[in-house]
Amino acid sequence: EIYKHAIMEVVIIMGLFDKFKKKEDVQQIKTDEQRELENIVQQNHAIFDNAFLGKRATVKEILQAEQQLGVKIPAPFVWFLKEFGSGGYWFDFIGYTKNGKAQFVEETFNQRKNGLPENFLVIEDCDEFYYCLDTSNGKIASWSQYDNDGVRYRFDNFYDFFRDNLENAIENF
Repeated sequence: EIYKHAIMEVVIIMGLFDKFKKKEDVQQIKTDEQRELENIVQQNHAIFDNAFLGKRATVKEILQAEQQLGVKIPAPFVWFLKEFGSGGYWFDFIGYTKNGKAQFVEETFNQRKNGLPENFLVIEDCDEFYYCLDTSNGKIASWSQYDNDGVRYRFDNFYDFFRDNLENAIENF
């Protein structure tokens, strides 16, 4: 009798777990940096209302991209992909296109053929070089297949990179 009762409790708990385990259903707690960046965008809506041209990513799409690339995407870039999708006007962050294509995955694979380190994700094409997210440490680096020096770290994390781009857009508006 005690055994049956314990099994029933496990079944009930598993049912509740299945009900609430979907990450998309759980309200994610935002960091101070995320709130700050979202506020910059909202307070400058005249500049940024049409700046983000892609589709917002789902958790499923991000997990699929990680599986394809063989890396874990750092949380700050995951937040950007889920909140904004991609850049467009003012800055060309590569994310998800309007039709949901993971453009950053495609461009990363293209540049891996040219020597891009396996732990790097291409997040912006600047013609002669690329801004990349180093998935091993979360830093933003510039990389070019034509540069003998190769990798140059530019920002400590994606939030700093995004903030710098937002500030440049505001200054140039």
